[in-house]
Amino acid sequence: MLCPTHGVQLTDTGPLCPHAQVKVVMDGTVRGRFMVTKGAPVAVGRAPADGGVALGAWIDESAVESVSRTHVLLAYDGGALTVLDERSANGTRVRRRLPGGDTTVPLERSVARRLRKGDSVVLHDRLELLRSGRRFVFETDPADGTVAQREGGAAAGPTMMQLPLHDIE
Repeated sequence: MLCPTHGVQLTDTGPLCPHAQVKVVMDGTVRGRFMVTKGAPVAVGRAPADGGVALGAWIDESAVESVSRTHVLLAYDGGALTVLDERSANGTRVRRRLPGGDTTVPLERSVARRLRKGDSVVLHDRLELLRSGRRFVFETDPADGTVAQREGGAAAGPTMMQLPLHDIE
């Protein structure tokens, strides 16, 4: 089969690896998104080495000074996203949003913490990482936030209803 746009041969790369999408939020505005794939931890910081996610271009000067070169390591095991603070200079916090108010807990160094739905990773007072809530028609978002193909009858229903026709006499 050929790509209709580029005319090159398409090859099957196999099934999609389980992943979680993470968004970078600065002052309440989403500045970017990246994927964390099962079995491939991602270093996140101001300018991490070896292909990590560099936040330097997405954040302002005050946050740049507080975010370490490699601040945290995010991993996804197919069921949950975990965060590990290995070497940040100013520490990392995890914010849990609750109906009665937010709770913020410091992340212990070198201890991986499993993130629950609604948790965000606070790197700076104005900079957070959180799982993206975006869903597509063919995806579900169960309690653990994983992305998966919908099962047979669970596909989206009609979006419009036909109006009843009345005989006009």
